[in-house]
Amino acid sequence: MKRVICLLLIACFMVAALVSCGNKGGDNGGSGDSGSGADGSGGNGVTEAPKETDEFGQEKFTSAIDVDSMDFEGKKLTVLHRDDIRYQREWYKEEADIVDDLDEVIAMRNEGVKGDLNLEVEYVALCQGGYRECLSDFTAAIQADHPTGSGLNQYDIVANYAYAGADAQVRDLIANLNDKETFPYFDFSLPCWNQAIVKTNTVNNKLYYITGDLNLSTFDKTIVVFLNKTQYDAKKASVTDAPEDLQELAIAGNNATGGFTYEELYKWASLYEDTDSNSADDCTDFHAISAGFESVPLDAFPYAWDLQLLKTEADGKHSYNIEGNTKADEALTKIKNILSETVSEGVCNANETQGCTLGGYSEPVTHFANDVSVFTLHFLYCSDDDNMAIRNMTSEIGLLPMPKYDAEQKNYGTTAHDSYTLMTVIDHSASATPTKGEMISAFLQYSTEESYTNVRGYYINRIVKTKYFGQNDSVSMSVEIFDIIAANIIFDFFSVYAPQLNDIFNNCWRYVSMGSAEATGSTPAEAFANDKTTYDEALSKLDTWLFS
Repeated sequence: MKRVICLLLIACFMVAALVSCGNKGGDNGGSGDSGSGADGSGGNGVTEAPKETDEFGQEKFTSAIDVDSMDFEGKKLTVLHRDDIRYQREWYKEEADIVDDLDEVIAMRNEGVKGDLNLEVEYVALCQGGYRECLSDFTAAIQADHPTGSGLNQYDIVANYAYAGADAQVRDLIANLNDKETFPYFDFSLPCWNQAIVKTNTVNNKLYYITGDLNLSTFDKTIVVFLNKTQYDAKKASVTDAPEDLQELAIAGNNATGGFTYEELYKWASLYEDTDSNSADDCTDFHAISAGFESVPLDAFPYAWDLQLLKTEADGKHSYNIEGNTKADEALTKIKNILSETVSEGVCNANETQGCTLGGYSEPVTHFANDVSVFTLHFLYCSDDDNMAIRNMTSEIGLLPMPKYDAEQKNYGTTAHDSYTLMTVIDHSASATPTKGEMISAFLQYSTEESYTNVRGYYINRIVKTKYFGQNDSVSMSVEIFDIIAANIIFDFFSVYAPQLNDIFNNCWRYVSMGSAEATGSTPAEAFANDKTTYDEALSKLDTWLFS
């Protein structure tokens, strides 16, 4: 029986016992990425029956791929992806680039998938720039590849920068992944796929963009809270009603009221110590909260707090929920109270009114790793250097979800920053060599299942295990919290169709919440009203295309 799993399981059991490695060939371990709303109902208002889980509490599922019956005779798929090591590692690892067990298991997964399916995969890198450059470069590449353009037919799968992925100029050039005749092996109901992407972007049985466990950048760019437990224990007596163990409180609040809320974080906003006794608020001092006052973490709050800036109507079409959304206005006030000029000196952030200003992506993590904060709100995995800085801390650290809006909210929520990967397929059905749908769907489905089963455990360890503390209660709780976070990574039309919706999320939330010069109003409603006609027309045009 063809199996990549044997080798992977041998390595998997070398990881700490609490980290799951499911058994393939029937049921798989792991925890699903199902998007959910703040009502604790899986995002659709319906209470689901409990799912069968393995001994680690992770959901089991049956593979959609019977590899014993598949043989693609050595044919080749070509993947177009970004020319950036952060977004290459989810696809492949050259032997010279393998430096740890996570790299090794990715390489083993890829070789096993290719061997089991008997296919070849070529990876082509494109675009080292930001999203605007990538938008232009990937658009040009897709247009040239499609039969209506130059008809080059060079690429099969396009793994694009999420923000630039849904360019209006290419929307008629990509394939509907829900077309079972073309893509027979996709099963997007399985938890290895991000269920929020599936749910919110399946319209009229059409789905053009997908992400899942294969795409580590989705996890990497998810916005979370890191907790310095050593500092927390040392300082909690100075904070009113601080719980004994904040991670235990967070876990108790999963799918329930209470838990880790804004108020629990805000209690720490005034805790400041002039560590170097120089009477100056600087970055060597202790600030309880370390967070950049910028798109990270501000992008996560609408999803963490269920602001629902977009509605899906009964007919499946969409409408904005920005005008008159008083919760969004109140949320903005809460954010500015803790991360902006109105906060006391216990928060060290990028706002220049503070003595210690952290403007770069890595600086809040550096501040946290230097043991001069209790919390940092940041990417789960900003970079190798940032991750190693946390792993090398002598303090005990733990993972927390983004805080809830209040104690009445049931589910936690967050989102991935818009540089994560979205995958799509160029529609070559009208060319002399049509879309390789069977091979594409088998490859992506199998790779994503294998990532869920065998890569996720190594990834979690890279995030939550420090070399000084090894396996302990904090790690155990952090793994459980990782699964809570992964189950609540939320995406909506704003995040997937940003270019086609005139950058509405940035214009009506990010820039407003940052107070940047690009903001066209002081509240989301004001910014929306200033360009309402354009936004309405863009949404109507997108819905018309999806329902055509």
